[in-house]
Amino acid sequence: MTGAVSVDEVFANLRTAADRQRGAEPSAELISAARALNDIDPADAERALELHLDALAGTISDSGAAFLAIMLGSRAERGRDPEPVLPTLAEQFLARLRRLAEDLAKGNDPEPDLAHAVDRIAQAVVAHIIRVGPDNAGRAALDAEIALIEELSGTSNGATWVLQALTMTSGEIMAIDLANRRGGLFRYENLANCFHLFTLFQACWSTHFPSGADANLSHEPHADDVAPRLLEAWWHYGVATSPKPEPMAVIFGEMSPNSIPSLDGKQVILLWPPILASRTWDAGFLHPVIEGALPELTLLRELEDDEVDDWLDRAGVVKPKGFLARLFGR
Repeated sequence: MTGAVSVDEVFANLRTAADRQRGAEPSAELISAARALNDIDPADAERALELHLDALAGTISDSGAAFLAIMLGSRAERGRDPEPVLPTLAEQFLARLRRLAEDLAKGNDPEPDLAHAVDRIAQAVVAHIIRVGPDNAGRAALDAEIALIEELSGTSNGATWVLQALTMTSGEIMAIDLANRRGGLFRYENLANCFHLFTLFQACWSTHFPSGADANLSHEPHADDVAPRLLEAWWHYGVATSPKPEPMAVIFGEMSPNSIPSLDGKQVILLWPPILASRTWDAGFLHPVIEGALPELTLLRELEDDEVDDWLDRAGVVKPKGFLARLFGR
């Protein structure tokens, strides 16, 4: 540190430089003003954050707001408390997203600085969403505008990233292969739709329960190319609330994994042999991938034979007899 300076003066200069900023490339004035933050006494950190949030909320420049937001996103990535920051970031993101929606509704091309600001502020918003608790006021404000964010996700990268961060979910799920009478308990992380769950599930299954051509079809979260076989359903993904593989008793790929019904407090998938033409999906359901919240599916343990029988009994699945019993291996 080169010597303590007035925190109010530093942020007054930063606010002035942000107000003057135009375009995506930060000006020399803005870069110089930002570097001065390194000279602030650590004892003034709380006041510095307060002034930083005030500058973000008050700047008249969209590009200036984008720069200030990115600085806050970097702060969260360095492990600083994200809780007090997200409400202001969410407010500024939503305000600009509404302006973007108004421009598009009028048939106008968005101002370049506005479109840039939406994307850059969104990056900071995402960095905070994945680190705050569920009761954060900023998270609540974003959840309340989920329809707007989803509407703009087709035209704004920033809206797409925020929508992904808001809709990602994690949990434990049990899956049972009816034909082979085997199953496992799995843990999924950071998934927004069931097509993504199916893809990772099939890759995980082929590794732990390899069989013929479908053995060891791995998939890395960052991979741009996906084995085509992983983008088609290997089973009828049935809900455990139906003891039969009915066409409507299916897990819909577009839905969140949260939508999968529970049985006795546990999410359960019944893997029936396909009953209709194979379902396929596009690799677009696997994106975007958010750094710091990578999608993942892990086999926690394989189920014992008696556990498989117990869960099928709970689901009301009729055990096969005679020839079918021999076919099913029991």
